[in-house]
Formats: sequence, C-alpha cells, structure tokens
Amino acid sequence: QHQHQHQHQHQHQQQHQNRRWQQQQHQGQQYHHRNLVRRFTPPAEPHPGAAPQPASAGTDDICDDAPSLENLPVYRSSDVERNDGRGGRPIWMSYGGVVYDVTNFIPNHPGGSEKILTAAGAAIEPFWNVYRQHYSSDIPMRMMEQMMIGRLHESDQAEIDDSMERETDDNHDPFAHEPSRGRHPSLIVHNDQPMNAEVPADLLTRSYLTPNDLHYVRNHHPVPQLDGDDGDIGDYSVQIDLSMLGKGGGGGEGTVMDLTLDDLKTKFPKVEITATLQCSGNRRSDFNEHSDMRTSGT
Repeated sequence: QHQHQHQHQHQHQQQHQNRRWQQQQHQGQQYHHRNLVRRFTPPAEPHPGAAPQPASAGTDDICDDAPSLENLPVYRSSDVERNDGRGGRPIWMSYGGVVYDVTNFIPNHPGGSEKILTAAGAAIEPFWNVYRQHYSSDIPMRMMEQMMIGRLHESDQAEIDDSMERETDDNHDPFAHEPSRGRHPSLIVHNDQPMNAEVPADLLTRSYLTPNDLHYVRNHHPVPQLDGDDGDIGDYSVQIDLSMLGKGGGGGEGTVMDLTLDDLKTKFPKVEITATLQCSGNRRSDFNEHSDMRTSGT
C-alpha cells in the first residue's frame, strides 16, 4: 500500500511538472508568434483561458530589421536537414514553424558552438526541452528574429508538435527528478528548470564562509540520477586530459586520466582552500545597469 501511494505521488508530481513545462513552452512560443505576426496583423484580444504572456513581449521588443513572415518562402524539414553546415553549406534550424539561418551566430552562442551544432539541420524544440533556460526570458526569440529566412511547412511543424506532445505525455520529462531539498528558503529562484537561484546580497556578509545551504545554484542541465534504478554512481567517471600540461607523451598512453568518485576519495590527498566564486550572470546584471546594451558571455 505504501509503495502504491509513493508511486501515485510520483506520477502526480511528474504530471504537474509536465503541465508546468508545457505552459512554459507555450509562453515562449506565444511570445515568438505574437511578435512576428503583429508586424502585419492587428493585435487580437487575449483568450480568457490563455496562459499569461511574458511582460516584456510588447511592440517595443520587435526587431525592426527582421523580415515579415508573409514574404518568406516555405521550406520542408528535408530542406532544413540538408543545410547542416557540412560541405560548406549554411546551418539552418527550425522552431515554432519558422526556419532560421544561424550560421553567423554559431561562434557567439552563449552555451558554446559545440552545443548549438548538435541541432544543426534540425528542429530545436527537443533541445529546448532540455535547455529550458531559453524560455526564461525573451532574449533568445529577439535574437532569432534577425535570422529568419523562411517558414516551415505546416505539416512538418505539426509532426514536430505531435512528437513533443508524446514526449511530455509519456512522462519523459528530464527535469522530473530535480532535487528540492537542502536549499535555503531565502534563495532568489530565477528559474527552476534548470535550477538558477541567487543568494540575497544582505545574507552574503553574515558569515565569512557562505553556508552550504546558502550557496548559489546554477545548473544548465537536469541533475543526473546516479543511484537506484536510473544508474549506479560507481559506473560513472570523469576524464581529465593532461596533454596541455605536457603529460603522457603528447597523445600517447597516460594522456587522459579516467577517475571514479572512489579514486578521487582514496588516491589523492584532501586539501581545503578558501575561494570566492560568482556566477557570471551576476556580473552581467551589474554591467546591464550601466549600459544600454545587454552584455553576454563570461
């Protein structure tokens, strides 16, 4: 009976998180759709049951240089797939029924060029299902408006939408097991999928060493489950490349160290240091207060 009750609670939690994710995704897509369509249609009255829209999604946020959707060609998913950057081809992606040429944006992607290239020639909806920080502000959509080159065929976008619905309906939410215990209630939570929580400035000076439960939280991925049915922490290891230090004969044996958690605990001396850490987002916020342009990067 206890096991059944626990399973029921877990399913209820997953359903609640899926509903939150669907609403979050809907808000991002609605902002995107509203800003693009508003260029050539008058604003409509919001539906009484519609999800609330981001406060910043106003006419002032529309990029004046972005082309009008009605004048853009229609592409199929196969066209997007062919333009994956290989053989000198441009790099296209699609999102929400719009096709983008992101070739020139690749080096400037805040998450690194390697990450964004995993979505080259594809729809980015599945990727943003994991990297949900894209939905925490209107900045990604505003930047993407400048890269629009066409519209995705309606039937192809319908297939993508159906696939994303099945993914959420089947409880495949990668954030379903996010840890919630151990965080101080005073932390300022900017985003909870993935967790992004800031320490109030007035609490930082109460102690020379910041207590663990007050340490800021800045995740970019779902927290992996390494215990129980989803995995064994003993099966995981970290690889450290020593080639830049001139170790291991320049690419030969010994260049890469493969260490388990047990290795870290038993094969190396324990050293304690006092260090100052800061999420670079705090410094960007400080710069933004004194600049007309948003800062990016580290």
